[in-house]
Amino acid sequence: MLSYQEFKELPLIDRIRTPHDQIPIADEDSFGNKFKKYFLLHKAHYETGVNYLCVTKSADPYKYNGSGRVWKKLLKKIQIENIKRFINVIIVV
Repeated sequence: MLSYQEFKELPLIDRIRTPHDQIPIADEDSFGNKFKKYFLLHKAHYETGVNYLCVTKSADPYKYNGSGRVWKKLLKKIQIENIKRFINVIIVV
């Protein structure tokens, strides 16, 4: 994966074509202050209609499966591949 600096230097068309899960996130602002990154995750299983909303500080939010009791029971019954993930980034200075 590219660093944030390398990503900024790519031509615009290449940045647009980059898959969303490979876009790097800035580690600091223009003054050098480090960010604390929190990922807001919305996961949905469309066959059962179950939705799960969670927040993680994990370095890789795509691997985070969640920690809710009902959600964990559902994950034991179904395959994780059937879960749709929507990820938003919340950055706190």
